[in-house]
Amino acid sequence: MLAGLIAGCGGDATTSVVAIVPPSSVCGVTLPTRSVSIDADAADGQLTLGMNRECQWTATSDADWMGVSPPSGQGDSSLSYSVTANAAITARRAVIAINDQRVELTQAGAPCRFSLSTTTASVDPRGGRLTVSVTAQAGCAWTAASQVSWITILEGASAQSGNGTRTLSVDANGTTSRSGTVTIANQVVTISQDALPAPVPTCVLTLSASSRGVGSAGGDGTVAVSGAAGCQWSAVSNTSWIAITAGSPGIGAGAVQYRVAANPDALPRSGTIVVAGQGLTVSQDAATPSPGPCAFSVSPTSATIPAAGMSGTITVTASAPTCTWTGSSAAGWLIISAGASGTGSGTTTYVVAANTTTSPRTGTLTIAARTVSVTQPGQPLSLTGKVSGKTGQCPTLTFTVDDRTIRTNGQTSFLLPCGALSNKDKVAITGLRQPDGSVLALTVRAD
Repeated sequence: MLAGLIAGCGGDATTSVVAIVPPSSVCGVTLPTRSVSIDADAADGQLTLGMNRECQWTATSDADWMGVSPPSGQGDSSLSYSVTANAAITARRAVIAINDQRVELTQAGAPCRFSLSTTTASVDPRGGRLTVSVTAQAGCAWTAASQVSWITILEGASAQSGNGTRTLSVDANGTTSRSGTVTIANQVVTISQDALPAPVPTCVLTLSASSRGVGSAGGDGTVAVSGAAGCQWSAVSNTSWIAITAGSPGIGAGAVQYRVAANPDALPRSGTIVVAGQGLTVSQDAATPSPGPCAFSVSPTSATIPAAGMSGTITVTASAPTCTWTGSSAAGWLIISAGASGTGSGTTTYVVAANTTTSPRTGTLTIAARTVSVTQPGQPLSLTGKVSGKTGQCPTLTFTVDDRTIRTNGQTSFLLPCGALSNKDKVAITGLRQPDGSVLALTVRAD
């Protein structure tokens, strides 16, 4: 009790005024509960405080994850509290102190949550391994189990808690595609696996002849191919005056038809066609001498020059030492550097400039009224992508990458097993663009 003296008006008398502070016994706090339980999520709540109206109170929280508002008041009041989410899996407790009273708040731990790095995967038909990562809170236990015999969990069935990985070993497949499941941290991982490709037959191909003779007037010819069913092959002419007319490409036994043009020269000539990887030499008689005094032949009648450019020589053979001839080029990048004219037999030297593009090009020289075709590939180009539409037999394959037709042959360097190359494989190709827009692969490697 606090007393004070206040002087009265008009005299010496004083008046005594007493301020009364309620005793603690009448300022007790009445609470609706001594404990509160909430789940792991963030939450807000209220406590109704009962107290005489002249009595004051203060409220505090002993945890940084729980706040109270307002921090003080008088008489009957509502006290709000705010709780942040509990990220841990264990429960936690805090106390709200209101004067000398305590309310204990218990917040449940968060439920265990698991996420996987993948729930679907495709594995090579030859088998392989796959690692699946698990993300979980510390203390959350999980296990892994395979539902099929051809998928093995290398770490076994032991339990693990928190973050971790499991390595799946997938056996090689047979001739039928399949899929199976593995359960990791109560989640299903589906593994698919294509069938192994059918084995490539061992192919031995033979021709009915290795050489043929043709008269100067030319004509048609046929060569038979013998081989096992399923063996693929093709035929190509290496000589401009021999054309493949039918039968290529083929599978197993078959026949190739070809046509030989008339020989305009007074000298015999020979050329080759390659059928199923084997050469057939075609020899042709010289033309019947013309009434005129001069006849010429040139050799070679075609040439392929590297993209970097180089020089070449053409030999001119005249029927008489008095026969004169000239030479000219129809392409700006193909220049006659020596022997642009001559009398009797002689030579012409030409120079081919470097081809700086990726496109092949062909130019012609006219030497002694004879046409010489000069072909130059473009600079190698690079492609990456997935294989599709694969046909043919190693090493002669045709497939598509990045909407480009890719062809391989015996000169192609495979940096992965040729026989293992299959559709959907991702590869990197280095090759040369061909006149028909396709690419002749120089190297094939996995990407």
